[in-house]
Amino acid sequence: MEGQGYLGIGPKIIKEKLPVSEVIKNSFVMTWDITKAYAKLPGMLIRGELSFSEARPVSPIGVISIFQQSVSLGFQNFILFVAFVSLILAFGNLIPILPVDGGHIVVLIIESIKRKPVSKRFLEIYSTIGIVLIVGLVIIGFVFDIINPFDLSQIY
Repeated sequence: MEGQGYLGIGPKIIKEKLPVSEVIKNSFVMTWDITKAYAKLPGMLIRGELSFSEARPVSPIGVISIFQQSVSLGFQNFILFVAFVSLILAFGNLIPILPVDGGHIVVLIIESIKRKPVSKRFLEIYSTIGIVLIVGLVIIGFVFDIINPFDLSQIY
């Protein structure tokens, strides 16, 4: 019988129709849970509770591959993945490096504390460091996606 495991048993998927208000509430709860988990990731990596291969960067090629795999797992999983990618992009945009909004926020905070604009040299160095970090992360993602493509079937 399809959907059953090796011993003839398997998880039972129960689909239940919820009112719109409950769906909205659950979406906020899920978003908060993902936000908390994402905020804990750097500490987990530093403490060794999570290996780099489990939290590795994914390149645009890897994201498209995961999108394609999530479609084959059903529409709900695809929508969940789209929402997850949106959250990760939002968090990534808040990283305090200059090419992204988080870096601009840092510059604005520094300027408001100093009460004068930061030097052009500081902006050049800060931007260069940020761009090198982003490009390096993308390159690492490409290398991982070529050597060891992300496989959703290992998760589900």
